[in-house]
Amino acid sequence: MEFELKHGLPFGKDADAEMQYRVELRELTAGDIIEAEEASEKLMLGPNGPVLVSSPARMGTELLRRQVKRVGKLQGLSLGQLKSLHPDDLELLNAQVVARDALLAREIADRGRADGAPGDH
Repeated sequence: MEFELKHGLPFGKDADAEMQYRVELRELTAGDIIEAEEASEKLMLGPNGPVLVSSPARMGTELLRRQVKRVGKLQGLSLGQLKSLHPDDLELLNAQVVARDALLAREIADRGRADGAPGDH
């Protein structure tokens, strides 16, 4: 799935920066999910010693950035780049990911119906 950002993301430095608008999304892999889980964990000191605490918000952010295959000439999206997006573009990115997920869910459901119920053959 591809779409255009409203405000874009700079590629390059200062005066040489060229705004990038075209976003291509990709499907998450098991590795992406594992890496997002690891990135969302933080070591905290609990009453019984150190514990790993996971942040659901950070997990969502890590999954979101890993679904971006490219933004123009930029391959992938770092956390810093995601944070630098204009709020309108972040909202658009979230909406497109939700729409893509819904489309994939419909395709899987349709595939299941097309296969038929057991014993229909």
